[in-house]
Amino acid sequence: MLAWRETVFLLRGVKRRAGEVTESVVALHPVSGRRALRHNWLPLLSMFWGVALFSYLYGVGSQEYDLFPADLVHAAVVPAKKAVATVIGHVSVPYAKTTAKQTITVLKPEAMQPGLTMLSGVGDRGALFVKLVDAQGRAHHTWDLDFFSHWPNPVHVPADERPKQRPGTHIHGMSLSPNGDLTFNYEYLGTMQVDICGRTKWRLPRQTHHSLFRDEDGYFWTSEAKIAHQPRPDLPGYKPPFFDYKILKVSPQGKVVEELDMFNVIQRSGYTGLLYQMSQDNDRPQVTGDTLHVNRVEVFPASMTPGIFKPGDIMVSMRNINTVIVIDQRTHLIKTVIAGRFVRQHDTRFVDGSTISVFDNNNIGAPDEQASSRILLYSVAHNSEKVLFEGNAEHPFFTYIMGKQHQLENGGLLVTEAVKGRAIEVDREGHVVWTYNNIIKDGLAGLLEDAQRIPPGVLSEARLAELSAACPKADKP
Repeated sequence: MLAWRETVFLLRGVKRRAGEVTESVVALHPVSGRRALRHNWLPLLSMFWGVALFSYLYGVGSQEYDLFPADLVHAAVVPAKKAVATVIGHVSVPYAKTTAKQTITVLKPEAMQPGLTMLSGVGDRGALFVKLVDAQGRAHHTWDLDFFSHWPNPVHVPADERPKQRPGTHIHGMSLSPNGDLTFNYEYLGTMQVDICGRTKWRLPRQTHHSLFRDEDGYFWTSEAKIAHQPRPDLPGYKPPFFDYKILKVSPQGKVVEELDMFNVIQRSGYTGLLYQMSQDNDRPQVTGDTLHVNRVEVFPASMTPGIFKPGDIMVSMRNINTVIVIDQRTHLIKTVIAGRFVRQHDTRFVDGSTISVFDNNNIGAPDEQASSRILLYSVAHNSEKVLFEGNAEHPFFTYIMGKQHQLENGGLLVTEAVKGRAIEVDREGHVVWTYNNIIKDGLAGLLEDAQRIPPGVLSEARLAELSAACPKADKP
C-alpha cells in the first residue's frame, strides 16, 4: 500500500509542476506552449496507462492464482454481500412498481377452478403472510408469519447470515393440510409447521429454501443450501465459499429421515461436468458461490401412470445450469437429464410418466419490457416442447427470478409472477380468467411468492370457518 500511495503523490506532484510551467509558457509563446504541454503530459499519460494495465493484469492474476491481495479483497467483499443480504432478508426485490389499480380482476368467472386461493407474500412494512382468499379477494384466514416472532433464536444459522430486520426472509415453499396445518420454508432459514391458529407445531433447523413438496405418504421434500467455507477433497476446483446442496426427506413430525448430497449424486451418476458449467477457465476449471442453485424437488407419485418416470423418482431443478434431472430413488443415480430447453427455470412438475411442466423464467434481455417468461410442457419421450402460457400485449407475463405454476383440475393454470406481485389464472386455451395483485399502496406491489388453488374437497370455506372458530380469541386473524 505504501508504494501505491507514493505513486499517487508523485503523479499529483508532477501534475502541479507541469501545470505551473505550462501556464507560464503558454502566456508568452502560444505555439511553443502547446509543445511544452505535450512534452510534459506524454510521459505522464504513458505512466498512467502503464500503471493501469499492470494493475488490471495483476488484479486478474491475483484472483486466479490467489496472490496478494486476493484474500483481503475476498474478506472485504463477501461480508459486504452478506451484510446486504442480511438487511434485505435475501429478498432483493420485496417491492416493485405496479400499474395495477385493483387487487382482483375476474374476467371469466365460469372458467375459474373452484376453491379458495392460498397466497404467500410480503405485505406492508415487511410483514410476511400466508392467507386464504376467495374469488373476490376476501381474506377468509390469514397467518402472520413474522420470522422474528416465530423463530426468535435461530442458532442453526451462522451469525453473519441471520436476518436483522423485517422482513428478514420470505416464505418460499408451502403446503396446507386438510386439518388446517400450514408447513412452509423461511427462505434459507428453516422449515416450520403451524396450526390453523398460527401456533408452532414443529421447527426443522436446517437452511431450507425454495420449494416444499408433500408426497402421497405425507412426507415433505425440500432442499438445503449451506455455505461451505472449507474445500472438499471430492470437489477439486471448488473454491470456498460455495453452496453445499442437500435434498431432504422430512417426516410429518418434522424429522429428517433421508438426505441426498447433490454433489455426490451427480458425480456417482457420471455427470461431473454439470458441476463446472459456471467456469470459464481452460487450464483448470474453478468455480465458487452458487454453482447449481437447486430450486425445486418433487417425487413422482404412485397415482400417476408411469412411463420413463417411475413412482418414487425424484426430480430436481437447478437454475444456474439451466438443467433438470430425475433421480432413481432406489439407486440415487440420475436417470434423466434435461438441459438447455429453458433459461433460469423454476418450479418443475411431473405431468405424466414422460412429461414435465417448467416455469421458464426466460430472463434473457431483462429488464427489457419485451422479455417474457413461459410455462412449458416438455416431453422427454419425444424431445419436444409446447408453450402453455407466455402472456400477451394485454396481459404481459414476466418475472426474472422465482415464480410458481400449478396445473388445475379443470385443465387450467395458476401461475405466480413473483417480482411483480401478481397471480394469474388461465384456462386450458391460455386465456386469462382471473388475476390477483398484491398491492401495498398506489403504484407499489409486494412480492408474491406463490398462489395455490385449494380444492373444496381438501379445505372448504365452511370447514375453514369451523377450524378457525376453535382458535383462542387472541389467535384469530
